[in-house]
Amino acid sequence: MRKIFLFILIFSATVGCAANATSTVTPPIAPSPTPEPIVVAVSPVLGNFWGEILRACAWGQPQTLLLTEEAASLYPDVSNADLTLWWGNPNDYPLLSEPGVFATSLGEESLVIIVHQDNPLTSLTAQNLQDIYSAQVQTWRQVTAQNALGEIQVWIYPNAHPLRHAFDQVILPQENLTSYAHLAPSPEAMLEAVRENPSAIGYVPRQFLIAGTNVKEIPLQPRSEGFRQPILGIAAEEPGGNLAELLLCLQINFP
Repeated sequence: MRKIFLFILIFSATVGCAANATSTVTPPIAPSPTPEPIVVAVSPVLGNFWGEILRACAWGQPQTLLLTEEAASLYPDVSNADLTLWWGNPNDYPLLSEPGVFATSLGEESLVIIVHQDNPLTSLTAQNLQDIYSAQVQTWRQVTAQNALGEIQVWIYPNAHPLRHAFDQVILPQENLTSYAHLAPSPEAMLEAVRENPSAIGYVPRQFLIAGTNVKEIPLQPRSEGFRQPILGIAAEEPGGNLAELLLCLQINFP
């Protein structure tokens, strides 16, 4: 009996050693790389439309941690962001001529004139618009005799807003703005103001126009090229790595 017991012990130890010798050791799992934070400043002209494109591009780059903020100044500033998305004429920004500063076009956006859906107006000339915004014309009947909406309610943006800058350069280069103008802090607020008042007039980037909002675009005759300007991607230096991939994705996905 003792011999049998010793044999069982020896056999069990031999089998255990053999099993240990042939077992596979699982290697440690390498930690995932820490995502690289990229700060993108977006001009208030561009709104949520570009926010959606940014998020879609960042979703396709798991190695990128996207952080967005609003670029609220009149001129682009590359000191606080890795990339700035801006709308405007490059010749207006001395920053872009500084050594090393990188800028590329991502597409174009147009500023459009808007009125309430109930306004029978179908078009305006640049002179009409200048007369309205300088208070030389104050009622809709002075624009078209059949328009009985009464006094024109003029809407503008604050002085430091890029849309105000672009509009004034094209329409009011040598005229004083009417003192009766109402102030809208953003394109969304401008849309709301025009939507609520049939006698109102304002202007927004085309991307903000949505069907069924009681607001319509009024074509300008002749069309002003100053109202169509490029969307710029601006950085302190030429992008590389994850930032370059993000910028390429933005260029590809702009409709």
